[in-house]
Amino acid sequence: MDELLEKDSNIYCFSIYGRYFSGKSCLLKQLGYYIKNKGYDILEYRGRYLNTQSIINYVNTSANNKFAIIIDNASFYYEEIERIFTKNIGDKKLVILTASRTYYHQKRKYYLEGNCYCDYKQKDGFSRDDSIIVRDKLKAKNHLSYMASLREDAQPNEIYKQKSMANLIASLTYGNVFKRNKNKLNITFKSFSDLEKQLLIELAIFDTADIEIYPRELFTERYGKRISLDEDVTRNMAKIVDYVRMDENGLSLRNAIIEKYILISNKKELGDRIIDILRYVSRYVSERRNDIWYIIFQCLLKEDILENRLKLKKNDIKRIYFSVKKEYEAISYYWLQLGLYEQKVNDFVASYNYLEMSASIRPNSYKIQHALARNYLRHANYVMDYNEAKELFAEGEARMKNLIESKEFYKEKAKPFSINSYILEKIRYIQKFNIDPDKKELTYMNNAINMVSDADPYKEKMCYAFYVLLEEKINWEY
Repeated sequence: MDELLEKDSNIYCFSIYGRYFSGKSCLLKQLGYYIKNKGYDILEYRGRYLNTQSIINYVNTSANNKFAIIIDNASFYYEEIERIFTKNIGDKKLVILTASRTYYHQKRKYYLEGNCYCDYKQKDGFSRDDSIIVRDKLKAKNHLSYMASLREDAQPNEIYKQKSMANLIASLTYGNVFKRNKNKLNITFKSFSDLEKQLLIELAIFDTADIEIYPRELFTERYGKRISLDEDVTRNMAKIVDYVRMDENGLSLRNAIIEKYILISNKKELGDRIIDILRYVSRYVSERRNDIWYIIFQCLLKEDILENRLKLKKNDIKRIYFSVKKEYEAISYYWLQLGLYEQKVNDFVASYNYLEMSASIRPNSYKIQHALARNYLRHANYVMDYNEAKELFAEGEARMKNLIESKEFYKEKAKPFSINSYILEKIRYIQKFNIDPDKKELTYMNNAINMVSDADPYKEKMCYAFYVLLEEKINWEY
């Protein structure tokens, strides 16, 4: 942190990322306290829409010269944060402190790269010394749970055995009980009303999709006073409040064991619950407005999340998309994700049509242009006829090279995605049709790979695939 502040800039961004329950938010607050002692005026974002201009206006009109703004769950606002770096705040200093979950931080951090920015991975493991500190804190707050029955010298060992804060929290709530009695959750959940079960399913979906909070107003509108979360926890009878925590921002599940159980035991209902939520929030979602409602829509419609996180079958994913078509047909992201779904199931003609629908709404979007170019390349590698493939690949290659060679600011920063797709699809194309690439083509591919930072998580795969290709063409002088 101190090294960042020593850099020659007046706007800085320090991003913490890690798993849920890894202590990101606590560390964020500690950093805020630390920098406050250095004379900074501390701001904290708690809204539903990040208005960057209001931040700049406050900084420019304030009598203070040093400011820090704390933004939790920040990855969805990285594009807005990037705009702050372009603002003029004179000789004043502004530090942006953020915390995000790993998945979306890695997906969106390219917005911040190239600015006065650095990130830090918050690990959720702890040492034996940490275990003693954690035990003392839990004991002081009477939160030792089942560990209170252990000898005092055995308690830190039991905490250390949990390996991570997420596991510890699970064990201290209901995890230890459910590990001993696998039927306990099933019996408990049968006692809940249909509405309570529905809410728990929705909370599990939100958490799995990395939506950090279920907005309180969404709970109020959908459930009102029909579900009470204000009852005291009792030992004799489980209540929904035992499994759900609520603060001024919203709701979330108390631990990961509950989330996993809910998703597995209610798998057939996930699609209906997602459709229901998407329809409900559609009234608040609009193109280019990156607020909490757009974030919910974006996460619940993301093809990658639906398939790989929620483990939905392809037919269920398709049903979700077409069930909300009427509500979102004016939103480019809807058509983009539908196009990516069709691309995943190898219907490249349908994918092209949907991606063009997305492009008609946002013609200058890098993501949409990239998806269209990749669709041509993948289509070429899917067909068996070389003449058809040659025509498709030539079109996709021209489009992808246009993105790779672009000097536009946003495309310049995002181009590693295009380079990765182009290199891997080009290698597949060469190998599938046994093409002999000339030295000019191989040189272009090599130069493109070298444009990608060594820190990029996809570079190693690209380099290996290219090395294998060169070995196959070992007789070439290269």
